[in-house]
Amino acid sequence: SGPNSFNSSYILPDDDALFVVENFDAPSQYWMAVSPKHPIMHYAVNHALLRVMMLDEIGTLDASLTTGPYALLDALTWFMYDVGVTTVKKPIVNGTYHGRYNRTVRIIGEGRTRSDEIIKREYLGWNQKRDIYNDEMGMHHFQQMKRKWRAYNRTCLSVFYDLGVGPPKGFEAPRMGLDPRAKDDGPTRPPRASRASRASVASPAGTK
Repeated sequence: SGPNSFNSSYILPDDDALFVVENFDAPSQYWMAVSPKHPIMHYAVNHALLRVMMLDEIGTLDASLTTGPYALLDALTWFMYDVGVTTVKKPIVNGTYHGRYNRTVRIIGEGRTRSDEIIKREYLGWNQKRDIYNDEMGMHHFQQMKRKWRAYNRTCLSVFYDLGVGPPKGFEAPRMGLDPRAKDDGPTRPPRASRASRASVASPAGTK
């Protein structure tokens, strides 16, 4: 993302957290200015983690509904729920939201087709973003891996276990190709039998 009409005057001296309304009519997940230890960030990060960890199929992950704007929408909902307000839901409108401990969230702009008026969401093209991930950060972009993950039919918790804990020695299972450092991107396959061994199976000893 990058500035469109945005300039320093948009941030006010008493702003505690500032978002724009993005095209999903939710608080922007691609641009924000938030003071330290703000409750909305605590809620957003934990909502995103819970949504990802509970995925029953990693290849069907929809980022907008897990780690994207909906995590922040849930965070704002819980931020207001703390003070007994239960009416905050999509579409989010601009204004100032008051939560516990005198913490506030200010949201500016309009959603849908006007969401780029203040902050332009797609400031970099796909190829530029991919190159930054691959070359400068040494990692794969989510969209690069998602297509390959569809073949594995695995829960996120099982992937966390394999990559973070791993099976005890002697219980190793075939690698599922989810390590971005690995050269191949698929499950480990057994070595192909040599021509001689295939011939011996096809023609047992003593036969022609």
